[in-house]
Amino acid sequence: MTATSSPVALAPAAPAAPVAPIPVPVTAARRAGWITGIVLLALLLAFYLAVLYGMLLGNIIAIIAAFAALVPLAIVVAVVVRVDRWEPEPHRLLWFAGLWGAIGSIALTELYLMLFGTADVFASIVIQAPILEEITKGIGVLLLFLFARRFFDGPVDGLVYGGLVGAGFAFTENIQYFGQALAAGGFDALGESLFLRGLLSPFVHVIATGLTGLALGLAARRGLSRGGCLAWGLGGLAAAIAFHGLWNFTMVTMPFEVGYPLIQVPLFALFVWGVVYLLRKEQKLTAARLTEYANVGWFTPAEVIMLSTPKGRREALRWAATQPGDRRPEMRKLITAATGLAYARERAMSGRDTLASTVDEPAFLQAVVAARSEVLRPV
Repeated sequence: MTATSSPVALAPAAPAAPVAPIPVPVTAARRAGWITGIVLLALLLAFYLAVLYGMLLGNIIAIIAAFAALVPLAIVVAVVVRVDRWEPEPHRLLWFAGLWGAIGSIALTELYLMLFGTADVFASIVIQAPILEEITKGIGVLLLFLFARRFFDGPVDGLVYGGLVGAGFAFTENIQYFGQALAAGGFDALGESLFLRGLLSPFVHVIATGLTGLALGLAARRGLSRGGCLAWGLGGLAAAIAFHGLWNFTMVTMPFEVGYPLIQVPLFALFVWGVVYLLRKEQKLTAARLTEYANVGWFTPAEVIMLSTPKGRREALRWAATQPGDRRPEMRKLITAATGLAYARERAMSGRDTLASTVDEPAFLQAVVAARSEVLRPV
């Protein structure tokens, strides 16, 4: 697409002299509010876990189970952060997602079960748990969509937010399961539970809630109205419930050695393929938007390739490492600013973010100029 055919006017070509970067506006009060909220939520989580599992399991068992639950949590978070690397989300939103899953969703789930829980094991595991847990987890994803929509650019963002909500939920849930196993059968039973839940299937909640986030992200990318986004979100929630229910159904009705390779592994493989496909789509989007800026002189064609392909980014970072003083931090700033610029333009073109072209674009453009200047500074 050329600049003349674009529905959103591009900024003029890059100035000859570098300009100091202008940060995307986030007021000090708003930042302080996010930090305060996250800290309070974290403290509440610690208190909640200590009281709940201390009473249910005993303090020593709860502490051991919590350390065991960190193993699958670390695996899941490492994978989700890897997926998020292409266009990283604000840390405060990632923390909110994880903490919502670990405490907000768990608290709502426990409250419902105390009031309306069923004693039927099959109905509880296959029907009630998927519906209840995906709704309570989905509320956290919806809150992020409603109150941080400028950082909810597309399906990959939705997968990241939903995945971290699911990771937080699984962490707290695993404390209970691991603690019960330890109390009933000692460390042998804990090791078996950790192997089955933490190593063979740590992504169940991540995938399920990720589907809700994926649907909301697709709606955001299309620039739909709030009603349209809600409809897509409900569709994603239905898919999350179906996936969760199918997974639990195989656990209840099939031997593990049958259900795991026959149902669970293919479902996981399909999800991985979907994530890879979406990441490639995001890379193409980045290249397309940066090419529009290249057409009016902000980038060279070689820079577009460098900034919008995994291979180009790797080679750029390797080159930056050989420069005096190791300029990889500056190169990362350039990559981040250019990616943010591409997504700001995408938001502007969708018409869903009026600040994208008037505030974000100038900020990212000047950040690109400043970062490039740092990368290429003379010795």
